[in-house]
Amino acid sequence: MNITLQAHRVELRPNQFLRIDDAAGTRVLCLRGELWITQDGDLEDHFIHAGDALVLDRSGPTIVSASSPSRVLIEEARPGAGGLARLAADATDRVANALRAFRQRTAVTLYGH
Repeated sequence: MNITLQAHRVELRPNQFLRIDDAAGTRVLCLRGELWITQDGDLEDHFIHAGDALVLDRSGPTIVSASSPSRVLIEEARPGAGGLARLAADATDRVANALRAFRQRTAVTLYGH
């Protein structure tokens, strides 16, 4: 699936996927469910949950797959948009994701769940 809009919401069923070509700078936001993201040339796969986001950093194709019923928002990098703004968005997403993971680990440690 090629996405040509500035931002596009997609509903994915389990094991359904979409392909984003020339994805560098595109932001993938998981609104519901869990997503598995694989970028061409990236040795690491990414798993994001509701509320998490990932800014894609590879120019090749990217596969976004749902492991549960999911809703995803794809925000393409705007032509001419400053790289600094995209870097700031990426940093914000990474900090939010790290805090969420920390809270989950802390809850497991404190409450044994």
